[in-house]
Amino acid sequence: MSQVLALVLAVAGAVFLSGGCVLQWLGHEANQHQRRKGWKVSLEPLWIGGIAASALGTFLHYAALWNGLLALVLPVSSLHIVFTALAMGWLRKEAILGHRAAGIALVAVGVVICTLVESRVDGVDRFDPRGLPAFAALAVAVLASGWFLMRPPQALSIGAGVSYAVSALAMKIGSIGSTLPAWTWMTVFVATYVAGFVCFQAGFRRGGAGMVNAVATGVSTAVALAGAVWMLGEPVKPLTWVGAALIATGVFLSGWRRSSRAQPEV
Repeated sequence: MSQVLALVLAVAGAVFLSGGCVLQWLGHEANQHQRRKGWKVSLEPLWIGGIAASALGTFLHYAALWNGLLALVLPVSSLHIVFTALAMGWLRKEAILGHRAAGIALVAVGVVICTLVESRVDGVDRFDPRGLPAFAALAVAVLASGWFLMRPPQALSIGAGVSYAVSALAMKIGSIGSTLPAWTWMTVFVATYVAGFVCFQAGFRRGGAGMVNAVATGVSTAVALAGAVWMLGEPVKPLTWVGAALIATGVFLSGWRRSSRAQPEV
C-alpha cells in the first residue's frame, strides 16, 4: 500500500473533480438560459466537458482509494471544495469573504492535519462484518435527516454524499477481499455510484455548485470515515478526527447561506 502514491492521486483527483463540478454547473446554467429542462443539459458542451473532467477525477480518486487508506484519501479529496469555491468566486467576480472564506480556510487546515498524520500510518485494511450494522444505521440516519430537511437541494446533496460513501467503501472492500466475492462489492459500488451521480445532478438543477458540492463531499467524507473505522479497522489517530471536524465545519460554512437576500450560492 503506497500512501505517497495515494496522496498524489487524491490531489490530482481533487483538481479534476473541481473542474468537472464547475463545468457541469455552468452547463446547467446554460441549459436554463436556453429554456431547456431536465436531462437536456446533456446537449450542452460545457456539461459534457464537465462530465469528462469528473470522470477522470473519479478514476484518480478511486485509484487513490485502491492504493491508500480511506482516512488519508477522503480528507485530501475534500480539497476539491476549496478549488471549486475559488473557481466559482473568480467566475462570478465575487470576493471570497466572511463565512465562505472561513470555511475554505478550515477545510484547508483540516486536510493538512489529516495528511500529516495519516501519511505516516502504515496500516492494512481488513473487512470486519461486525461493523456493518452500525454503518448501515448511520447511513439511514443521515439519509433521514436529509428527508426531514424538506429542502430539495440539501436533501439531494445528502443523498449523493451517502451514496458516494457507500460506493467508496464497497470498492475498497472489494479490493482487499472478504467472504463475499469481489463482484458483489463491485456491483454495490456501481449501483451506489450511479445513485450518487443522479442525486448530484438533480441537486445542481436546484442549487448552487458550491452548496451541492460542499454538502455532498462533507457527508461522504464523514460517513465513509466512520465506515473505515468500523468495517476496515483503519488506525485513525485522534488528530485525524480533529482534522475531519475542521473539514466538516468548513464544509458547513462553505455551503451556508444567511438568508434569501444573501449572495447567490456558488
